[in-house]
Amino acid sequence: MFDADTGEEVHVNRDSMDFTHLEEFHEQSTEENIEKTDFRMDMTTLKDRVLDKAISEYTARVKYKGKTSRVYEKVCVPTKRNIVIKDIKQVFMPAEDAVLSVLDHEYKYTLLHNCKHVLISDNGLIVCGICNKDTDARQICNECGMITHMEKPHGFTCHACDKTVCLRCISYQSRFLFFKRNFCSDCKPKNTHKYV
Repeated sequence: MFDADTGEEVHVNRDSMDFTHLEEFHEQSTEENIEKTDFRMDMTTLKDRVLDKAISEYTARVKYKGKTSRVYEKVCVPTKRNIVIKDIKQVFMPAEDAVLSVLDHEYKYTLLHNCKHVLISDNGLIVCGICNKDTDARQICNECGMITHMEKPHGFTCHACDKTVCLRCISYQSRFLFFKRNFCSDCKPKNTHKYV
């Protein structure tokens, strides 16, 4: 999917898209005077973007053996003639920008919706605040509100109260030679240190 206004790719799960009720929604949105913008990207540009995306998605590095059993490597790139586009639809989808505030942090995301589904695009809620990478398993720090990976070294759990705490807010106490106990600011004993 591409945004016809900006030309940028919209990152949503295509399998969960359902356009069967869009005409219904279009009638409702006209009644409620929701602003509707025209498509700024023409069909030729859109087709080129789709072809470029398909080429990058299906480009692969292939290893094979030659006659002398030597291993060769080749990058296989499909050409535009190898790709057949059966249909391109321009669809109006209502979009809303939202901001979620959690303690000291704000998370921005865009909601695309029709009568059946709400899809989240440009999702700041899945990015770890420590490494800036997407997270599958995430947690929110109870001290500052930062979203982090659930596992170490970015996310921790307080040893005393089980609060989730990020790397920047956690304190630890050394135990024996290699072991550490992690504490939130409410539970930390006197002899604690910060990781960062």
